[in-house]
Amino acid sequence: MLGVSIISGCRQCDESDSSGDPVISGWEHFRLGEFKEAVASFESVLESRDCNADYLADATYGLATVWDLRMPMTDQDKDLAESLYREVAEGNPNHRLAPWSMLAIARIKHLVQIGSVPDYDEVRRAYTAVWEKYPDNQAGQEAFVYLQATYISTMDNAQIDRATAALHKFIEDHPRSGLRYAAWSLLAEAYTIQHKPDELLHAEIETLKAQEIDKTNPFIENSWRYWKIATTAEFETGDFDVARDYYRRLMDEYPQDIRCYGSEEALRRMDRTEQKIRAELKAEGQQ
Repeated sequence: MLGVSIISGCRQCDESDSSGDPVISGWEHFRLGEFKEAVASFESVLESRDCNADYLADATYGLATVWDLRMPMTDQDKDLAESLYREVAEGNPNHRLAPWSMLAIARIKHLVQIGSVPDYDEVRRAYTAVWEKYPDNQAGQEAFVYLQATYISTMDNAQIDRATAALHKFIEDHPRSGLRYAAWSLLAEAYTIQHKPDELLHAEIETLKAQEIDKTNPFIENSWRYWKIATTAEFETGDFDVARDYYRRLMDEYPQDIRCYGSEEALRRMDRTEQKIRAELKAEGQQ
């Protein structure tokens, strides 16, 4: 689940809580893996009669998340979590956590235990419900992307075509969406399955463009993406200009990368290939 901003509620719900706000305390316990304490904090709000509806929804969502995601997995209670999420989604549909609650329910239906197979009709209905109700909310847009992934994963061309058309329309209609990166990534997967190299190359480049750069994260790097685009361009589409561009980007930005040697070899290989083609064309023209 994506990050949730917790608003201040009625602190008198649990004056014994040292933080003064049991919801904030509950999330802190959850972050630290103190799941019993997290449950106690969130339940203290639900047991109170003095809190407003929005604050109760905050606590209900928090409690649902604990039962949904606590570790070990044997301590999870997905049925209880779904019931609590539903309380938020149906009891307070205008609350900022309502769309996230609906998405969480869909994820529970999708992410079943190992060895089990999801009911994909039910999963798709759940994702569609979030998307249709909250199309401008990030949770709704995540649901849309997950929905298309269920079609692409079938490996069936007709269903993949349906998904790729929907993803392109989404990208066109939502140029500022934070889910554009995920949409382009899915398109790249789809075109890999369908062996469509030109479309794949375009999707790989657009995925790179749509990537959100976190300058505070020193571990984000694009050497693998540059290599993948370059090799797709060289071997799949024969676009040597694009291939050269991304091989050189890799070498310039990541001079210590192990793939730099392969990039240098690729540049020489393409030069030799083009020289051979020019020589053959010249010979043909002299005949």
